[in-house]
Amino acid sequence: RCSMMNFRTKLLKLVTKDTLAITPFFREGATHRPHCLIINKNKEIVELQVPPVKVMEELAQVFDESLNHLMLSYSKKILCNQKSPIALLMVQKLKHHIFFPTLSTENPQNYWISFDNYIRHRYIPSLNMTNIQFVDGSSILVPASQSIIQRQITYAASLSNLIRHKESKNIGIFTI
Repeated sequence: RCSMMNFRTKLLKLVTKDTLAITPFFREGATHRPHCLIINKNKEIVELQVPPVKVMEELAQVFDESLNHLMLSYSKKILCNQKSPIALLMVQKLKHHIFFPTLSTENPQNYWISFDNYIRHRYIPSLNMTNIQFVDGSSILVPASQSIIQRQITYAASLSNLIRHKESKNIGIFTI
């Protein structure tokens, strides 16, 4: 229990408003259990020896929620029937930061993309991948179609609008 609390504390320092993406990273020869790269602005990259979904699960636990419960809760609020984005309250600034999954959260190839730092995307048919561009000028390739990314951006925008509306009325997002 103590080591998990230390891990969550570490994550809260690593995953900030400057986080662009939380991505899988497969060591040579590994195909099923990825490590995780936390990619921040200014090309700061941190590798953790857990899959991205574990990072998101632990961040959700900061709110005493499970990742599945948060995703289900948000999906009902924004009428999203699958792969809901989630909003994490960044403790440092008391501001929500939205991440959306590119694939099923159980898929080891799933990336978590920061909606707040996303600018645009472009599908590359020859690679069957989508290039995601961020506010700092960097970009990454993700194994997801343009339609999946566009749908996730639409869901994330809905969640962002809901949060802004609730914050403007001083209503907590978790009490909707």
